[in-house]
Amino acid sequence: FIGTGSPRFHATYTPHMPARNYAQLIVNTTGNNATLQILKEYSATWEHAFTDAYIRFKQMDYQAVRNPLEVYIKGNDLNRMEQVKEQISAFMAQQDELTWVHSDYNEQTPTISITLKPDEAEHFGLTQTMVSVYLSSVTNGQTLTTLWEGDYSIPVTLYHAGIDSMSLSDLGNIHIPTALPSVWVPLRQIADLRPSWHHSLITHRNNIRTITIGADLRGRTSQPLMQKRVEKYIAKEILPELDSDIEISFGGLSTINQAVIPQLILSVVAALLVMFALLIYHFSRVSIAILSLSMSVLCLFGACLGLWLFDLDFSITALLGLVSLIGIIVRNAIIMYEYAEALRFGPQHLSVKEAAFQAGQRRMRPIFLTSATTALGVIPMIIAHTSLWMPMGVVICFGTIFTLPLVVTMLPVAYWKACEHRKVRIK
Repeated sequence: FIGTGSPRFHATYTPHMPARNYAQLIVNTTGNNATLQILKEYSATWEHAFTDAYIRFKQMDYQAVRNPLEVYIKGNDLNRMEQVKEQISAFMAQQDELTWVHSDYNEQTPTISITLKPDEAEHFGLTQTMVSVYLSSVTNGQTLTTLWEGDYSIPVTLYHAGIDSMSLSDLGNIHIPTALPSVWVPLRQIADLRPSWHHSLITHRNNIRTITIGADLRGRTSQPLMQKRVEKYIAKEILPELDSDIEISFGGLSTINQAVIPQLILSVVAALLVMFALLIYHFSRVSIAILSLSMSVLCLFGACLGLWLFDLDFSITALLGLVSLIGIIVRNAIIMYEYAEALRFGPQHLSVKEAAFQAGQRRMRPIFLTSATTALGVIPMIIAHTSLWMPMGVVICFGTIFTLPLVVTMLPVAYWKACEHRKVRIK
């Protein structure tokens, strides 16, 4: 795609706006390993091979951000902000884990500065506004009329010949109408023309001038880990000498997580409340309901161990996997405690200790079978190595496997200790 980006074909992909200096290539590979190999080889070879072009290699993913790691520099002093930008960019470029370190304040556009000669302009009755209006019509075109094709209007615009390839001397030769009737003078006679460079874009966030530094991550680099490294550098090298009117903050995935994770936490709390209500309805006892939910903390050890072994961050899908894991633990507690309650209050009238230990022995097999099938069912999610579903599969698989020994041992003991003070009444 030359001059524009591809049409939208991915959930989190935003097409690039048309631009003459933009091109995009989409490469289909034979598999995920081939994609990673191409990224590793081509990025190192071609990323900085062309001095007049930015080359970015990026694997399609489900990150709804332009760059995983972004640094925002906000303030009013652009010169000082640019100095801070250069310092932070230089540090980020030295990190092997980061690639395509860039800023939205790098690109500059060639311009021509036009300054009127006071004496000459006054002699011909010209002002800055008059010259600006005429030059605008020359460079941007002048709409003469409008044609209609059905319900669509088509403007007819008159452009100056050769405006796209006009040089400094050509612009100086453009004749300007004066206040004197039928008198036109060349622009160079009434104004000084000087070439200059200006930044083509100054972005604003919440009406505040902002320079954004962005970077991609190489391979499976942890975004929180790299952000902490950059934060440490800024706190040590930048902040002690930073002006009070300049503020540095972080965006990228951090912004998405800050917006989404609180909502997910509220959803988790709501799910726990629903579980608690159902447990009370089923057991008719608050103590058993609280005990069943409290045992769900046993899944944290296995989940964290799995994420650590695979070097994964605690992402949104990992949180969803943790909610599913809590449901599995609560289900196991219901299977065991329901049988224990039947042994205590049924015809056997067993003591709390005997009921707890018999429930642990008799319910060990169904708990093991259901947990094993759950762990095996998510193995394809782990093998796929996708950034979206792999954390969820790892959390459920390792959380279920490593929690199983704790469930069949600690659940009966917890039930015994929690209920041993209650006496069984036999009518």
